[in-house]
Amino acid sequence: MKFFFRTVAAVSVAVLLSGKSSALSAAAFRSQTHLDRLQMQTDVSLSQQVISVLPQETRRISQVDSKPDLLLLSKVITGFLKSDDYQTQSTMNVNAVIGNTTVTSDAQIQTTAQFPNKFRTEVLFAKPGTKTQIKTLIVSDGKLVWVYRADLKQYAIFNYEKFDQLEDSYWIGFATTMFAQTPLEVKTAVAKGALSDTNLLQEIGLALSDLKGGTRTVDSQTFYAYEYNAAKQGFLMSAFIEPDSAVLKQLRIVGKYLDSDISMVERILSRVAIAPVSTNTFTFTPPKGTKKVKALVLGPL
Repeated sequence: MKFFFRTVAAVSVAVLLSGKSSALSAAAFRSQTHLDRLQMQTDVSLSQQVISVLPQETRRISQVDSKPDLLLLSKVITGFLKSDDYQTQSTMNVNAVIGNTTVTSDAQIQTTAQFPNKFRTEVLFAKPGTKTQIKTLIVSDGKLVWVYRADLKQYAIFNYEKFDQLEDSYWIGFATTMFAQTPLEVKTAVAKGALSDTNLLQEIGLALSDLKGGTRTVDSQTFYAYEYNAAKQGFLMSAFIEPDSAVLKQLRIVGKYLDSDISMVERILSRVAIAPVSTNTFTFTPPKGTKKVKALVLGPL
């Protein structure tokens, strides 16, 4: 499950140099596993989802064909990694066409993260077919990860590597995953100002031919887009940048896997550096009356 990590990280502006592990690198395929399970649910359950056809915008068609702006990419990465502590607010949409049915799920995500591997994430899901919202809390101290579902009054504990391999761990957000798992040597290079447009591709392990760049209009906004077409895996991975501020605003993974069209989109509403937070932020105490279980899915699906 841990493959094309370096390429996903590159287009997603996190410069995750190591190819050894990342929830994001396999997110699209773990999503498919998750959606395969949905397909086996009853027709009543599926009818609670949004039924539609994937719009052209989300399909696996590249919209840019120019050499990427490496100077801008270097600025984006430097800004993304310059602090050790961030607060992020984003939304996530996962959409898959399975046969003639489209299954979708949406979430609001709020995270406090500290480099490396520490985060406290609240994910708010809309329960299918209702106005009810379900909140999941995910807390990592860098070694252990706690997942708590208040609606079920249950929690589970995973070691970090096990959580990273869960099929729905992407719900913490691509941006948080990338930041948490950035290799220390890359973070250090950014802190020293040693990452420039001249050595950027060497640092992230990509050839210039692997990346494309250009201006795109998405959701009525104009962005500079970086795209990597993972033809062997059947996915197009994109990062959308606000050109004037060099700030990452959106991450997309779209493509086809087996008989399904998949779209995963994180829209970053805000991401700000903050003062170092207390280590207590990254600990979890089970509320009274909750039950510990061996496994727990993050969302209501």
